[in-house]
Amino acid sequence: MEQVVMMTTISAALVFSVSLALLLEELIFGGLFRLFFGERPPLNAADAPVKTRPADLVARVRHSGL
Repeated sequence: MEQVVMMTTISAALVFSVSLALLLEELIFGGLFRLFFGERPPLNAADAPVKTRPADLVARVRHSGL
């Protein structure tokens, strides 16, 4: 029984560390970084120009800045 608890603890620690590393990588290099720190329109500018998004996927990727 002690070995089962030990293996469960080791497995949980491994899964937790890998998931934490993936989360940090996504926050730093992935899309969440651009989502949180990307260009935003000013809050008080009601007449600010609205950017139109291209309709097809290839054009959206080209204009995304990646």
